[in-house]
Amino acid sequence: MLDSISKMLGNIDIPRFFNYSIDKFLQAQVKSNFCISTELKEVITKEATYYNQIIDYPLESYCFPVIETACHLGLPNEPEDISCILSLNKTLGVNIFLHTANIRANGAGYSRGLIYRKQKFPFLKNDFEQNGVCFAPPLELKDIKRVISRIPNPVTEILFEPVNNLLSLPSYQDQLVVLNNRLYWRLFGVKIITLPLEKVSTTLLILDFKREEFFHRIIVDQEYRQLIYETFNGIQGCWSGNLKGSFIFTSKNEKNDLVNLNLIGDKLIGRDRPLEINLNLYEIQERLNLNQLVPSTFTSLSLLLFNNAQLFGGYFQIDYLAEIISRFKSLGFNLDYDQNCFSSGYVTDSLIFDKVIESKPEIDSIFSNTTLLEGLLNNFENLKKLIPNSVIVKEAQLYFKAPLSNITS
Repeated sequence: MLDSISKMLGNIDIPRFFNYSIDKFLQAQVKSNFCISTELKEVITKEATYYNQIIDYPLESYCFPVIETACHLGLPNEPEDISCILSLNKTLGVNIFLHTANIRANGAGYSRGLIYRKQKFPFLKNDFEQNGVCFAPPLELKDIKRVISRIPNPVTEILFEPVNNLLSLPSYQDQLVVLNNRLYWRLFGVKIITLPLEKVSTTLLILDFKREEFFHRIIVDQEYRQLIYETFNGIQGCWSGNLKGSFIFTSKNEKNDLVNLNLIGDKLIGRDRPLEINLNLYEIQERLNLNQLVPSTFTSLSLLLFNNAQLFGGYFQIDYLAEIISRFKSLGFNLDYDQNCFSSGYVTDSLIFDKVIESKPEIDSIFSNTTLLEGLLNNFENLKKLIPNSVIVKEAQLYFKAPLSNITS
């Protein structure tokens, strides 16, 4: 099976990223899926089931043969977001994607709202632009009416009809999950859940505490904590003293603004905003339970690695994740991840657009000189033609969905 798909697609070298061929890529997926922990499957399934009850287009089953962590939780304001999700869905049937909400709403991906016709349309008011997406309050009816009054149809119909179930949700991140579910179904006929990554990693972290494992030891053992701080200091995705990143957790202040944390003694001190948190297990658990604290990027990715997840990240994750794994190995951790790191952008573009469709320049032209959503709306029929229901796609779906992580809800 793998050989036949590989011959049909041809071996593709992916520059910089270990020169993976499609054959190696597919084999790595098989290896990963037989190893992913039962505990991680159960946690993702539990969180997905919550969201499956509130979205407009629920999934009939859950499929996550790879764990995609490339995107920020928000509307897909960049073509790469669409490329990643459609590629993994069309080839492997993936319909659960872990999107980080541990970001500022007004950050680079503009999770605060929508970019349309080269203009930013904020959903969250100015008072909340520095909020973490994981901490931001839900949109109220007046917010949605404001947005609808500014953005022309059919965008408002795609996103905001009906309104009532959006207003019943307790948080902005939950509303974004519903909006993404609507957008991908109404534009592409694809049912997905963009699951907040921190919902999964927080549950895994609490289990780590109960079993007194890695992160529990960091909290209670000052000497070990300092060792971990020094071992991972300076790596992208971790922390760099008081300059970048956040140590183990990210917090919020009284305004729900995202606060990165630096380790000083036995306290976590706000790096970019005043805040002080005592590093004792009771206080940490209490803040996690109250959603005042969430796992940092390092913590979330580490917990997924500990559960043998095959991580599909952004263009830079392939570099810093390999370095994180190397540092873990220097501490005696047995992580079987010498080769199984992928960049979703490079691998999925090669898997779908370069070979199955063989018309990536045409896809690129759809988005040239225009913004993403406008391009999608104006060229939807063209885009559908570029993603045919090919024999290769069907074979890949059958192969991966049946024996691997197709978990029925």
